[in-house]
Amino acid sequence: MISEAEQKREWDNSRLILSNAIASCDPSNILDKLRDLIEVNLLQYRRLFVAVLLSIQCKEDKGSVLAGIVKIVDHYIPSIGFLTGRECILRLTDAVYRTDKRVYFNMSTLLSFLIRDEVIDEGTAFALIYSLLKDKTDDKIILICHILSLTGRQLQTFDKESEADIAEKLRLVYQDNYTDKNVYLALDRLFNSRRLYYEDQRKNIEIPTVENTFHEVVIDFSKDQPCVDLDTFRVQDNPELIDEQYDEIKQNILEELFKTEDKANAIKDMTDTENMAFKKKSTSSSRARFLYYGILAERLTSFHTSWEDSFSTVFKENYETITDYDPSNIRNLGKFWGHALATQCISFEVFGIVHMNERDSNAASRVFLKFLFQEIVVDLGIDNLKNRFEAAELQPFLKNLFPKEDHDDVMFSINYFTAIGLGALTEGMRNVLAKVEEQQRTRHLAAIKNSEMEEKDNPRVPRMHPDRLRRNRSRSPISRRNRSRTPPRRR
Repeated sequence: MISEAEQKREWDNSRLILSNAIASCDPSNILDKLRDLIEVNLLQYRRLFVAVLLSIQCKEDKGSVLAGIVKIVDHYIPSIGFLTGRECILRLTDAVYRTDKRVYFNMSTLLSFLIRDEVIDEGTAFALIYSLLKDKTDDKIILICHILSLTGRQLQTFDKESEADIAEKLRLVYQDNYTDKNVYLALDRLFNSRRLYYEDQRKNIEIPTVENTFHEVVIDFSKDQPCVDLDTFRVQDNPELIDEQYDEIKQNILEELFKTEDKANAIKDMTDTENMAFKKKSTSSSRARFLYYGILAERLTSFHTSWEDSFSTVFKENYETITDYDPSNIRNLGKFWGHALATQCISFEVFGIVHMNERDSNAASRVFLKFLFQEIVVDLGIDNLKNRFEAAELQPFLKNLFPKEDHDDVMFSINYFTAIGLGALTEGMRNVLAKVEEQQRTRHLAAIKNSEMEEKDNPRVPRMHPDRLRRNRSRSPISRRNRSRTPPRRR
């Protein structure tokens, strides 16, 4: 049995390690700092981990980096993601009440990236925004604009109607003549960003791909308060058992996130057909490190052109059999192939097999393409992606992805890309659609004009209905009033 004094000493050492590692973490060294963090028993000191992380975020805005750390750790210890999200929201609302702008802006940044990293459910953001709108002030409106500028695209995808409802409420404030200048400028920037489908959103940092469970955090904003004893030392009854459990978790982290780096240099030729399964496994494994496989694909395709042909073949097989995969693998496949396309491991010519219409697509293929395109945008940006799609040599391979002939197919493709936040890619189809509708309108007006001219040249002569004509002819010239009445016959 470990004594209380020893536990307190270990707790102090763990607090020091956590503080140093999290405070010095940045996008370039996140994995190195993660290696330092797992030296602490995060299962036993998860409350301390959350307390230190939020304390550092309150002082300095490192939301994207800290959200990435939480996402990775939450994969192995799921309670950390929920606890971080809940305390983040409670500290945000408490700071709003105290009008501590630095704290609630920093907390809102962390919460936004937790939502974008799929740790916290989007519904939590809607609940927070509607709570702020109940008793809106200038500071609250600016805070809402900040949250939407970071999560607007995700909220539109999750619930387009609620996002539009919030935007309409903000538009009323925007149109009010008495709106404060700073509020007006914040709303103006938000609406400009929303008009461009939030293309200017800050990008997430690159981290290994791990599967998380969405945490839905339900808060009673009128009663719940931040936890004040997260960083308070507590004596554990059975610390040895917790150490054994954490040793297994730590071993999994080391094997899945770090040992793959040592194997990256040992590359051999696997382009033959017998080893094609290696390429399939590398794209769909849900527990493998996404970044490692992306870099590996880049290196392999740079060695010999046969690798590019092999990966292109696997892409076509994946797309044609996408309904055979579970949702988590579809997501991993989409992100992997998006990265492969962005880094030119395979050519955009593979889009020749994609038919974006209601007949030839299904829910699984559309979800796959959603993650694929969003990953390309993260790597390249929407402008570079648009320029690539406009290349003349690619047009024969994109005619079914961006149809321009059948009206229903054009509308379906436009609606799909708009729904996933890539409406900027639909300008060509929208122009075609506008021309088609204009031609239809012109033909309709011409038909109406021709019909009017024919009626003018050949006026219709009104004719009496034959039945009415017969009735008129049988009518006696003597009026009923002047007729004599014949008395009834006598019997």
